[in-house]
Amino acid sequence: MHHHGHPIAGSLVRARNSRGTVVGLGFLAAPGLVCTCAHVITEALDLPDEQPTPPVDEVTLDFPFVSDATVRAVVARWLPIQSAGGGDIAILRVTTVVPASTAPVSLLVERNLAGRHVEVHGISERAGDD
Repeated sequence: MHHHGHPIAGSLVRARNSRGTVVGLGFLAAPGLVCTCAHVITEALDLPDEQPTPPVDEVTLDFPFVSDATVRAVVARWLPIQSAGGGDIAILRVTTVVPASTAPVSLLVERNLAGRHVEVHGISERAGDD
C-alpha cells in the first residue's frame, strides 16, 4: 500500500476526544511511539492546556490514511506548554496493535541536530484569529 503516494501518510495520526471528535494531529516517530503536541492530548482528555503532570488516561488515536481502526496510547514523555513559550510536546506509547502498513516517519538523519530549529506542523484553533 502506498499511503496515497505521500511519504508521511503512513505515519500520520489523529487524536480524538471522548466524543470521537478529531482534536489534533501527530505522527508515528518510531515503532509504537507517537509524537504530538501536549495541548492536543489535554484537549483529547478534557484537561487544562497547562496540565503540569503527564495525564494518565489513555488517548484514542487513528491512522486516517491506513485504516479505520482506532488504537489506544498512554503518555510516555510530557513537556507541557511553557509560560515563556515552547514546550507543548507529548510522546505517546501505543498500548494496542498498530494497523499493518503504518510506518514511522523518517524526516531527517539523526545527527548534528544540536541548535537546529524544528518546524512542527499541526492544527490550531487559533489559526484563523489573526
